[in-house]
Amino acid sequence: MFTEQPIDPSSLLSQLVAGVDQRTKLPYQEGENKTWTRAVKETLKYIGERPPLNFTSLFTDKEKEEREFLLDFVWWDSREGQGAALAAECEWRFPPRVSPNDYKLLVAEDFDKLLVFKSPVKLMIFGSEPEHKDMQDSILDELRGYLRRYKDHIAGETYLFLDFAPKRGTWITRIDTSGAHPDVDITPVDFSDTR
Repeated sequence: MFTEQPIDPSSLLSQLVAGVDQRTKLPYQEGENKTWTRAVKETLKYIGERPPLNFTSLFTDKEKEEREFLLDFVWWDSREGQGAALAAECEWRFPPRVSPNDYKLLVAEDFDKLLVFKSPVKLMIFGSEPEHKDMQDSILDELRGYLRRYKDHIAGETYLFLDFAPKRGTWITRIDTSGAHPDVDITPVDFSDTR
């Protein structure tokens, strides 16, 4: 059971969005996946390694010849024992090679890794496209299904979902008791979007 969160979810989301916006300067566009992934990782590293958090950031960094730790990004806490404080997966779409339907399955495949990883905060980042009006809802429905079918939730887990679409979206799921949750839902959460 996770008894406390390392960071307030709304604070994390607002700092992450502001940091990514500052590092990218433009709305997400096709073909900029590496730029956006780098901006997400640099921002999470900046947030997590500063006081009062002081976490170690684990992710692929080719310049330092470091490889990711199972997931795209992890905050590792070594203060009182060892364990993850945040786990994150990022899945961008590659049109036209990936259809909207295939994209939701790729997002869900990455999300499946978050389900089984032990961490109090789990962050799933994706980018739906406005020209596909039902893409965001379709992705969220798929993720909701994964949450409801998973039988080994741990009390205290918080799932955060961030859509970096031109019209940003953020959602949260909090797990109050361990075990299966066939009725769990994904609810919108407000945060301070600095755009």
